[in-house]
Amino acid sequence: VYHDLLNVMLIPAMYEELIPFPSMNEMFDWIAKSNDMYGVVKADGQGTVIYPFVCDMIAPAYEEDTIGPCIYRSENKLGLMEKVGEDIVLVLPAEYDNIEVYPGTPYIQLCRDGKVGLYGAIRFIPPVYDAVYIPLYIGWIKVKYHGQWGYIDPNGDFTENIENAFLYHS
Repeated sequence: VYHDLLNVMLIPAMYEELIPFPSMNEMFDWIAKSNDMYGVVKADGQGTVIYPFVCDMIAPAYEEDTIGPCIYRSENKLGLMEKVGEDIVLVLPAEYDNIEVYPGTPYIQLCRDGKVGLYGAIRFIPPVYDAVYIPLYIGWIKVKYHGQWGYIDPNGDFTENIENAFLYHS
């Protein structure tokens, strides 16, 4: 990575692949591939490793230029990592079968053993539900639990009573 304006090398040509890490200072942290493994390096002129090359894959969760977590794969399971201060933190361990952005929302859907949950704007909702529905702009997060449709309350728990449901808006 070379910075034309400053006329300086940020990361020497020593990695197989480099992708900006989606954080407030994305020009300074990069997802890097070395020997078919992924880690995170700093654009400090040396490519200093700030997260070791122990992942089978690291990719930004969101396709567009959005600050947010990255999905990582380790031992055929997926997890989430984020930049917190100067550190790369594993916010969710690699124990999920699938992780993908829930379209049109700030939530990420988590799948494990045929069940779904959410990671995002309000709080972590564990993957214990049969199905999840998030309205596009405003409404209640609906979940199917043991065959019964209901809602998520402000504590992140299941409720059948809409009066106790958390009102979501994007």
